[in-house]
Amino acid sequence: MKKYSHYIGVDVSKLSLDLLALNSSNEIVISACTIANKTRETKTFFLNIVKQLGDKDFVVAFENTGVYSSLLACTLEELDIDYCQLSPLDLFLSKGLSRGKSDKIDAYRIAQYTLFNRMKLSLSQNNLASIEKLKVLHYQRERIVKSIKKYKSNKELEAFFAKGNA
Repeated sequence: MKKYSHYIGVDVSKLSLDLLALNSSNEIVISACTIANKTRETKTFFLNIVKQLGDKDFVVAFENTGVYSSLLACTLEELDIDYCQLSPLDLFLSKGLSRGKSDKIDAYRIAQYTLFNRMKLSLSQNNLASIEKLKVLHYQRERIVKSIKKYKSNKELEAFFAKGNA
């Protein structure tokens, strides 16, 4: 991963995103703030960040939490902002024994982790479009298989009743 001028750490939860930005000198540039985990708020926030920092020379890092982080990944992909989804295990192992936990502290630790490990991290790409297409195809297949089973069941019943076994 290339060297960026700013590193934004995001702690993702179901309803909110806690964000904090560090510069390359490990100084807090944007203090911890919380926004709703919704597309509109996320877009507005990152468009303001682009205006505030003057360019897109920053990377957004967040823990891959599955469903909750996919909305953020889609939004960043749409805005053409570099981002990195981090492994929860790597983050857990990197912080060692620590006391006190809050979403704002987690956002700070994620930003710091990204800054200190920038050489071994790689940018993420959103493959959600192809995954969603596969889900739709899988669902359609399940429906067809279910329909075939019903059809075969009806044929067996017709054959049973046609013999006069009723």
